[in-house]
Amino acid sequence: MCLRVLIMRGFFFLSCVVACTVQPVTSPCPVQMNPPSAVVRFGDSFSVNCSSPSDQIESMGLESRYGSSMSSTGDSSVALEVESVRDWAFGPMCFLNHLRDGQCSQTLPVTVYSK
Repeated sequence: MCLRVLIMRGFFFLSCVVACTVQPVTSPCPVQMNPPSAVVRFGDSFSVNCSSPSDQIESMGLESRYGSSMSSTGDSSVALEVESVRDWAFGPMCFLNHLRDGQCSQTLPVTVYSK
């Protein structure tokens, strides 16, 4: 009886380890940001465009601490312009609401420097 309990506990433990560590494979967010990364001088202007080759777009948008921009239904691109970058940590996020796969997002890496 004791051996049977140990075997059942071992099986339960292994099942839990497998269930907790295996993650589903997901595809990357189908957005392209232009530029793909940026280096901006503190105080300068900055712009970014986000687009997608997908034909299953419900909506898209770009968000940052300086404002946001939203596309019209079905549009496959959106742009954001910032007049003056005044923060050292700055990373605009492009999001896509996909008709089939839900929402995904990608953040643009931006390096802010001073003179």
